Amino acid sequence: MYLPAGVCYAFFYIDKTTLSYAAIFGIRDDLNLKGQEYSWLSSIFYFGFLAWAFPTNFLMQRLPIGKYLGCNIFLWGVFLMLQATAKNFSTLAALRALAGAAEACSDPSFMLITSMWYKREEQPRAMGTWYLANGFGIALGGLLGYGIGNIKGSLPSWKFEFVIIGALCCIWGTVMFIFLPDSPVTAKGLTRKEKRIALERLRENQTGVENKHLKGYQVKEAFMDVKLYLFFLLGIVCNVPNGGRYSRTTLIRFCH
Repeated sequence: MYLPAGVCYAFFYIDKTTLSYAAIFGIRDDLNLKGQEYSWLSSIFYFGFLAWAFPTNFLMQRLPIGKYLGCNIFLWGVFLMLQATAKNFSTLAALRALAGAAEACSDPSFMLITSMWYKREEQPRAMGTWYLANGFGIALGGLLGYGIGNIKGSLPSWKFEFVIIGALCCIWGTVMFIFLPDSPVTAKGLTRKEKRIALERLRENQTGVENKHLKGYQVKEAFMDVKLYLFFLLGIVCNVPNGGRYSRTTLIRFCH
């Protein structure tokens, strides 16, 4: 689980910053972006993310998680490639919002997968290891963006940014769809004995492997728990600098 999650988290980072790389190689001039339009393109990704956050959490609870995650990775790759076809701000903004919606399942899906495969005391280490891949995404994304931007072809360089990185996301989404197991019970690579061992390991978690029913009393209990609001606050203070602000600082750093 460490390798697929690490690759996904690297793509999560690279995907969001592709617009910054495209801006360096001419998208603002070619699409005649004026005033605050570039800033809005950075922000609107997260509006799509926010709008689809609850529906995607509900769907991942009801659908096979491996297949659902693979489909969403594939879709955000498609939306990324389609951004190369944009002719104006409105089209690009719509595609950015759809890409954000497709990526809304990223963190919740791996938290759900973590609870299926790891004991409570193992989960923080697993999640921390996966988040380290963001650093890999920072290093790889810059090199990838620079290399793609210097491709000389029939298309403007910024279009290659979207097409190539989007295609890589589509390929990885297909791999995840085929090979990522939906749960230890249905994992094709495990024998019956190994599946039983995987389930027995999690007995002390007292959470089960998966539950496809939304219980009202659990929702009420969550909203009465102070930790919910602390996590909400943590999400805000972490993602404000990690989101829209980063697109602008990345652009400034590359330009210098």
